[in-house]
Amino acid sequence: MNHATAAELLLWFGARELAQVAVPEDHPPVTPELMRQTIAQDDRDDHTPEAIAAAEAGLAAIERALSDATRLVESHLALRHGLPLSAAQVAQSPLPRLCGAIARRLLHRDRVPEEVNAGYTLAMAWLQDLAQGRTVIVGGAVVGAGAPAFDAALRVFDDRTLRGFA
Repeated sequence: MNHATAAELLLWFGARELAQVAVPEDHPPVTPELMRQTIAQDDRDDHTPEAIAAAEAGLAAIERALSDATRLVESHLALRHGLPLSAAQVAQSPLPRLCGAIARRLLHRDRVPEEVNAGYTLAMAWLQDLAQGRTVIVGGAVVGAGAPAFDAALRVFDDRTLRGFA
């Protein structure tokens, strides 16, 4: 399960950017509207088969970037948390946004705008902090692998039970 979806990337970064960076260079350019329709699995009958194939190649590139980003995120998560996390744990954490920032950087390949690189750098810094225990995932009862757990029975000895032994 990827920590972010193509629909979330569409919401966060827009169809224009995704159409520009996701479609492979050996395919014809795709309009933002066609990219939006492809991600949303809407009707695309008004487009040529070549344009639809290009948009589907772009969506495949987005899915690959999301998978690669999820694996990178989980390589940091695995140091402190048991995997896989539940969907609720992921949804209540910053992981979808981090995964989205990393996938966005991967989609831009070698032409990375400063804004995209800044988001990637922040995501990687947060993941480093997570891996080193300087930050945690809250909300969703994440229990870390190797983290101490406390399970204690009721107290046997207290002031009342120790009367007469003093």
